[in-house]
This record gives sequence, structure tokens and C-alpha cells, in this order.
Amino acid sequence: MQDRESLKRHELFSHLSAEQTDQLFRSVTEGSYAAGETLVSRDDESREIYLVAEGSLRVWASTPIGDFEFTRLVEGDLFGEVNYIDRLGRMGEVQALSDVKLLVFDQSSLAALADLDPKFERALYWCFWKSLSAKLRAANEHLSRFFSPGVTAGSRTLAPHSPHSSAEPRVDMAARRSLFREQRLPSMEINFLSSLATQHAFGPGETIFLEGSAGDQMYVVAAGQVMISKSVDGAGEEALSFLKRGDYFGEMSLIDKQPRSADAKAHPEEGAVVLSLRSEVVEQILDIDRLTSIRLLKILCRLSAERLRKINEKLLGWHLVSGGEVAVGRRASTHGPSS
Repeated sequence: MQDRESLKRHELFSHLSAEQTDQLFRSVTEGSYAAGETLVSRDDESREIYLVAEGSLRVWASTPIGDFEFTRLVEGDLFGEVNYIDRLGRMGEVQALSDVKLLVFDQSSLAALADLDPKFERALYWCFWKSLSAKLRAANEHLSRFFSPGVTAGSRTLAPHSPHSSAEPRVDMAARRSLFREQRLPSMEINFLSSLATQHAFGPGETIFLEGSAGDQMYVVAAGQVMISKSVDGAGEEALSFLKRGDYFGEMSLIDKQPRSADAKAHPEEGAVVLSLRSEVVEQILDIDRLTSIRLLKILCRLSAERLRKINEKLLGWHLVSGGEVAVGRRASTHGPSS
């Protein structure tokens, strides 16, 4: 078994205290697999989480026109956290490409520790959020490169845009509190977010932000819908998801300090009203050392897991429609869609 300090050398776990690292190790076993072995199968409902300690693996799916590779995993990558969060089946087969060593986190032990210690639960979900944000960004890149590997994020000219107050209804303080109350946030966070959020109203199809732009705030949909999309060479604009009241977006840039990885636009027919939360506001709410509720952090993790599944389904669908003749299995970074 690797020592506890080896875990903290991985960036995903760097925020854990010594006590939290000890707690986490109570749920860990070490697994070794030979090249070619399958670790988990697609649609498997197991909930274990894995950290790659040595070696490399691939996440793939068998289709009628051949294998489709979603991504590859290397040392320091986490997988299985999507299934832990959303309780759905695995999105793909995970197969060892070389001899590998893994740290395996038992889901029932993790859940028991989280129930006993709110600070440990917050630290655990911070691991998940960091991992999911990186995977979602890489999945968006994979989508861009699907038809043309040379396409990269941020290659387009950013058009100026501004919210239009004429598109309101007004989201007054009572309406804001109602929005955050629906998400079962604690009273302190409801009041904090309601008072510091800024309202923006966008007409049908108006841009909220564009891929490649800097991100210093995240948003929550207050009315209407928001479309998250990518401009894909050879395919035009591809909608990734439609977000409704209470959904958050734009949070990835707050955790990794990277440019936006997709476009966000108001629904092309009904427009949208959103509340923006600046990075310093979000950081206070999600501060790892605070003893407040982790409800918001769990919401962000759940939304990221949901978006990953949708992008995986889209990639697999394109593979089938194209007859397997497009660029697939290319890895934009060491992270990608999770199993």
C-alpha cells in the first residue's frame, strides 16, 4: 500500500488536511491489473472510485462499427466519481493499456465517513469538482476536434455583447431568495447569494459569453433557458445542453482559471434572465475551511456529471453516424469523459 503522503502529491487531493488524508485511507485498497485486463464494464452499477497510481488505461465502448475510445487515463487521474455522484451505470469499459496500479476507494466507506464528518465530505466533493471540471473541459475539446483535430478552443474572434434590461422581468430580492431556497441551500447562503448576485437579462439568442473568453464569474438561470454550445468545424454550432431555472453554468473557469470552454447563449426563442456571482463571492461560499453546508458544491458536481454524460452520448452518436470515419480517441489533455 502506498503511503498517505503519496496521495497528497496528486493535485486533486492536495487540499486535504493530514486528518482528512488519514480518513480517506480508511476506505482504500490497492489493486493491480495486467495490460489488457478490463476493470469495469459499461453500464456496471458499481460505485467504487479509482485513482491511477501507475500505468495507463483507456475508456471505450464497443459499437456495431468498431470500438470508440472516449479517452485515456494516466497517473493522477480519478475515475468512477461520476457514478458515485449520480448513481447511474458506468459510461464505458475501462481497460488497462499497460500494467497498472490503482488506489480503490470503497463507496460505502466513503459515504459513511462523509456522514460522520461534514468537513471530510466537503473535502471529498472538492476532489470530485476539480476532477469533473478538468474532464468536462477536455470533453468539450474532444468535441471540437471530432471532425477536425486542428480546431482548438479560443480560435474565434470574440464579439462584444451586453445584457439588455428590456428583456426583464425583474428578479427582486424575494424572487432571488425563492430561487436559492428551491435548491435547499441554508439560510445564510441564501441571504449571501441573494444580496451579492447581479441580474442580467438577455433577449432570444443573445450571447452571455463565448468560448475562449476570460471567466471571473459563474451564473444561475433565474428565468427562461440558457443554451451551452460549441462551434464545431464541419458541423456548425452544436448544442451541448439547455439549462433551466436553478441550473448553474460558467463555474469551470473559477476553479481552473482557464478561458471558457464553450459558448453560453440565451434560448433562441424565449431568452433568459440570469444572476451572476463573481469569483470572490463563490470562493467565500465554497471555502474549504468553512463549516457551512456543501449543498452548492454538490449541485455543481451533479451538473458537471450530467453534462459529461450528455457529451459522451453525443460523441458516441457522431461516431455511429459517421461510420467511424472521423477523428476519434484523441486526447486533449490527461483528463476526459469519465467512466
